[in-house]
Amino acid sequence: MQALDMSGAALAEGRLVPGEAVALIARNPIPPAPFALWRCMFAKFGGRSFERQAAENGISKEKMRARPYAASTGRHL
Repeated sequence: MQALDMSGAALAEGRLVPGEAVALIARNPIPPAPFALWRCMFAKFGGRSFERQAAENGISKEKMRARPYAASTGRHL
């Protein structure tokens, strides 16, 4: 929370995000666990939560994965 507060205040004033905030954000949130495990858990459970919330709001997985601008720009995202 401290890192987000610092970052938000700096950006609101038109300044760069302070190095201290970057260091805080980069820290492993669960120190005893390897960072790779944390990243995997975050992706897996975060994705599930996102999909559940979409389903609760009537959005299908296909609709979530739609790329409406891909054809018009010719770029593949």
